[in-house]
Order: sequence, then C-alpha cells, then structure tokens
Amino acid sequence: MNPSRDAKDAAGQGKISKGVGKRYGFSKFERIKKNSEFTKARRLGGYYKEGAFTLTILKNNLERHRLGMSIGSSKLPLAPERNRLKRLIREVFRINKSKLKNGFYDIIIAIRRALPRKADYSTVEGKLLVLLKKAKAL
Repeated sequence: MNPSRDAKDAAGQGKISKGVGKRYGFSKFERIKKNSEFTKARRLGGYYKEGAFTLTILKNNLERHRLGMSIGSSKLPLAPERNRLKRLIREVFRINKSKLKNGFYDIIIAIRRALPRKADYSTVEGKLLVLLKKAKAL
C-alpha cells in the first residue's frame, strides 16, 4: 500500500466517489439509438422548429429523460463540425435536463439546414431552450 496515495484519496483529492455529479451526468441509458425509438417519437411526439433546429418530444414511461440526435452530413459536411455540434447539444441537455418538468421525455434534436461554421454554446443553448419552452417541457 502506498500511504501517500491513501492519504490523497481520504482527503478527497484522488478518485471521485461514485455518487458525485450523477445529477449532471450523461450515461448511455440516456441516449436514443434504435431506429424504432426514433420512428416512434417522430410518429407520436410533438414537433417544433426554431432556426436550424427541430425538436421532437414524446413522454416516455422510463425514469429518465433520453436524447437522440439526427445531424446529417448533407447539412454539416465536415465531420469535426458535426461532432462539435453533437457535443454542444449533449452539454445543453446534460446541464438543463434537471429543469424539465411534467414527467420524463424522449427528445430528438435534428438539423434542418446548415448552421454558422462556429456556432457557440450560448447560441445552441438559446435555440434549444426556446424549443423546449415551445414544447412546454421547460
């Protein structure tokens, strides 16, 4: 055993305990991946548009909110831009999911047209929060 390492862990400077930060996490169980789940949400859910984004939202019977994204290469042809936008959307969802009200939702974000090359976090967050307010989920 390494005494200096044990002292660090006991002081809270080493490993992070399991329960810390779970409220703002984004686990694989919070992702919509199956085509059938996307189709069900699109068929039965509400549909809202704001700028380049569309939001499809459907209440689910799970104990958590879930997020799905549909960002095609025809709208954002460069992979780094698509991946950056997905990271921004996930971050907005991760930070704001605790503010959603009236049950749990499956939320699908899609891109209708190309965004400015360097869309920043505040722009993406603003558009997505407007969509959630339109859907009366926020």
